Amino acid sequence: MNTFRSFKALAWLVASAPALVCIADAYADEAAANAAYAEHCASCHGADRLGAMGPALLPENLERLRRSAAEQVVAEGRLATQMPAFGAKLTREQIKQLVDYIYTPPASMPVWDMHEIAASRVTHNAASSLPDKPAFGADPLNLFVVVEAGDHHATILDGDRLEPLTRFATRFALHGGPKFSPDGRYVYFASRDGWISKYDIWNLKMVCEVRAGINTRNAAVSSDGRFVMVGNYLPHSLVVLDARDLALIKVAATGDARTHVMQLVDVYRARIIDVSPESLVIETTGTEDKIDSLLEVLRPYGVMEMVRTGRVAMARGTGTPDKAAPGSAPAATSAGGDDVSHGSV
Repeated sequence: MNTFRSFKALAWLVASAPALVCIADAYADEAAANAAYAEHCASCHGADRLGAMGPALLPENLERLRRSAAEQVVAEGRLATQMPAFGAKLTREQIKQLVDYIYTPPASMPVWDMHEIAASRVTHNAASSLPDKPAFGADPLNLFVVVEAGDHHATILDGDRLEPLTRFATRFALHGGPKFSPDGRYVYFASRDGWISKYDIWNLKMVCEVRAGINTRNAAVSSDGRFVMVGNYLPHSLVVLDARDLALIKVAATGDARTHVMQLVDVYRARIIDVSPESLVIETTGTEDKIDSLLEVLRPYGVMEMVRTGRVAMARGTGTPDKAAPGSAPAATSAGGDDVSHGSV
C-alpha cells in the first residue's frame, strides 16, 4: 500500500512538472520584462505606465495598435518623435516580453481623480495676456485646423489661399476631432492619454493644458463656450472644466462606475443618503482605518467633496466628564469612538 501511494505521488509530481516549469518561466519572463521596462521605458512613459514625456502604456491606450506593430516600434523607433530604437539593445524575445508586459493590465486600477487632474494643469500663455484680435491678415472665420495624426502635429491653414499659417506639436494621438469656441477663436484638442489642450487660433499660441483622465474618449464644448466636458474610459468618469483656463470644476462617475461604487458601499456597510444624476452622497461611520480604506477604493471614481467629523464618542451610564481647558475640544470619555464621514462621489 505504501509503495502504491509512493508511486501515485511520484506520478503526480512527474505530471505536474511541466506545469511547474511553465509557471516558473512565466514568473521569470514577467520579472525580466519588468526590469526591461524600468531600465528602458520608465523615464519617458512613467514608472506606473501612466505616461510622462511619452504616452501611457496601458492596454486601453494601446487598443488601436497591434502587438506586431508595437514590437516594430520598440525595435525600430518612431520617426519624428523621441522614441528611440531598441533593436540593437534587446533581442527579439526580450522585445516580445516587453510588449506583452505593456499589454497586460496593471495589478491595481490606476487612480486619476480631482487631485491628479488639478495638479496636471499647465498654463503656457495666460489668455488675459494675449491680444483680442488676430495676429494675421487671413479671414479668421475661414481657417482649417488639420490634425496630423501620424506625427502628432496640427496645422492652421488659410482657407482662402490654402497656405499654412503655423504648424505646432500636439499631444500624442489626438482623438475625437478639434472642438471650437462659439466665436471661433479657440480650438480644444483631446488626446487618448487624457490631455485637453486649449489653443488660441487668433494669436497662434497654446494657452493651457490639463490631463483630465488616463484614457479619454472625447470632449465637448458647451454652446455658450463656458465649459468643456470630457468623457473618460479610464477611469469611468465625466470631467467638467472651465473653458477659460481648463480649471477643474467637477468630476462625476458614469453609470458603470456608479454600479461599482454602490457595490463598494455595500461591502463597507456604508449608506447612500442622496442620489442625483451626477453623484452619490455616502455616509459611513467606523474607525479611521476603515474610512481611510473606503476613501482609497473610491478615489479612482472621483471623490468630489468630503465632510469628516473626526472621532465622536459619548460616555455610557452616569458620571461627570473631565473638564476641558478653555478653548479646547471636548475630550472623548469612552474608548472606541468612530469617525463620521459624508462624501459625495
